[in-house]
Amino acid sequence: MLRPITPRLHGIIDYALLGVWAGVPRLLGLPPKVRTVFTAMGVAQAGLNAVTDQPYALRRIIPFRVHGTIEKYGAALYVVLPLATGVWRDRRSRAFYGALGAALVTNFNLTDWTSRPR
Repeated sequence: MLRPITPRLHGIIDYALLGVWAGVPRLLGLPPKVRTVFTAMGVAQAGLNAVTDQPYALRRIIPFRVHGTIEKYGAALYVVLPLATGVWRDRRSRAFYGALGAALVTNFNLTDWTSRPR
């Protein structure tokens, strides 16, 4: 399968998703608890991105391939956290959660995890 997302592009997408996680729930007027959950997940993702061996890292500590493994297994947290905190009960929150989840799965599946960052 062709995986067109390079480490450089993946880094850009991850940082952009931080803005989506932190900003869109507020713009949509989602409940404060929902905003907190999504902001926390975005900050965690940004922290991982900041220390991953990719061109936009603050410090290149974690190999890019390990970043992918963390994202793969961290997906369970993405599913459980909104369910456990009640985010899933609000219709608009659920729609945002589903759309963001689809974007995350697409980004993960189209990333070339074997590529070496330049």
